[in-house]
Amino acid sequence: MLQAFLSDLIEPTAEAAPERHESQSESPAIETNYESRTPAPRPDSTTEVACPVASLSAGESAENQPIQVLRFKLRGVELAIPLSSLDSILRWDRQASVLPGQPCWQRGVKLQQNRLIRLVDLAALIMPERLEPEYAQADGERYLLIVGGARFGLICDQIMRPQLLNAEDVRWSGRYRYRPWAKAVLKRELAVLLDVDALLREMGMENA
Repeated sequence: MLQAFLSDLIEPTAEAAPERHESQSESPAIETNYESRTPAPRPDSTTEVACPVASLSAGESAENQPIQVLRFKLRGVELAIPLSSLDSILRWDRQASVLPGQPCWQRGVKLQQNRLIRLVDLAALIMPERLEPEYAQADGERYLLIVGGARFGLICDQIMRPQLLNAEDVRWSGRYRYRPWAKAVLKRELAVLLDVDALLREMGMENA
């Protein structure tokens, strides 16, 4: 299901709008010596990792500029998130306070440095076909990608090192309005780049 969506993005149908070929301004100075396939160092369970990003100049289109992303894995599927949307990263011991009456994608809440973080099971939210009962009892570490002003923690299994992508490395997916959380697809990795704001709207949590 998700794989068919990725393939359609990489090989668009005839009805897809032609790609624009606009001139790019000089790329911002960004550190690029990341090892894209090497897992990132594991953050301490109580230490938040800052995620600095470069800003765009006035009038520049985001779709024509380099973008810094963090790739991660969830139930065998590779996804990515813009570093500009990421507040921090935490290791998660799978301890959470479960609240009654919550949707299936909310795994509970976690208190972190006097902040209450809602834990979001992305698999239940965007790819329920990959839900497996034994997953909850499976061994292995989990991580929380802290987003939305440090209000939400997206649960994932593995994180990679940050990566710089150029415009030609990404196919933007604006025409797929039935999956508004899919901002783009990384062509080489076949990983969906998440739109965190759209994801919060999908959860009805943009103003929570």
